[in-house]
Amino acid sequence: SAMESINISNQLLNLWTIVEVLVEVDKRYSYSKITQISNTITTVQNASYVKSLIEQLLFDLKHCCLDIESHLETITKGNNDIEKMAALLVLQEFEQNKTDLVNDLPNYPLLRYRIEHYAKQFSNRQELKKVLVNHRKRLEWQIMRIYRNRNMIVHDGSHFPYIDLVVQNLHFYVDNLIDTINYYVGKGYESLDIIYTMLSNKEFSYQMILEKTDASKKALPIGEDFVEVVLGEDYQS
Repeated sequence: SAMESINISNQLLNLWTIVEVLVEVDKRYSYSKITQISNTITTVQNASYVKSLIEQLLFDLKHCCLDIESHLETITKGNNDIEKMAALLVLQEFEQNKTDLVNDLPNYPLLRYRIEHYAKQFSNRQELKKVLVNHRKRLEWQIMRIYRNRNMIVHDGSHFPYIDLVVQNLHFYVDNLIDTINYYVGKGYESLDIIYTMLSNKEFSYQMILEKTDASKKALPIGEDFVEVVLGEDYQS
């Protein structure tokens, strides 16, 4: 209805206003306002992306009639369930544990596929880098869709048909921004600029970790550094 359309449009405008308050745009930079906003949101979202995939996998395993705890108890590395799941997925020494877990899911082909898929993607630094690069591209594309809808609403009140999904994504980004800011303010960081600069530096350091190679220029195998490599520089246990 017309009222619903106005309501969803207002939601988008209100959420975008919050983004513009939370992401300080520096006019001294040559980057446009939307590029600076997009860079900040993608950095924040990408920092917790792999962790969120493993968390969701754990959640789904715990809710599919499987005693996942008994599987995780056999993993001798990692300080919590997320770290143990990461170890199970990427470390060669737990290959049999991973096989046992997959074999315990005969009636859940999608879960079996996700375990195998994540194991392949996360156990190689170069593959992991591709995952994050592709996720960043998708985020940038989604943020541009949000911005186009915002401009259409401001211009003539119109919007694309998929605006519900756009607002849903924007809501998620705003929530994540607020959670991230609250976390670092609690740690004693005093300004948004300092927080975003620190996150950007961590992202760069993480890229360096993912680009490490051995003498033959192949991706350096993941070992004792699996938590840092898989869950990233910004991981909080």
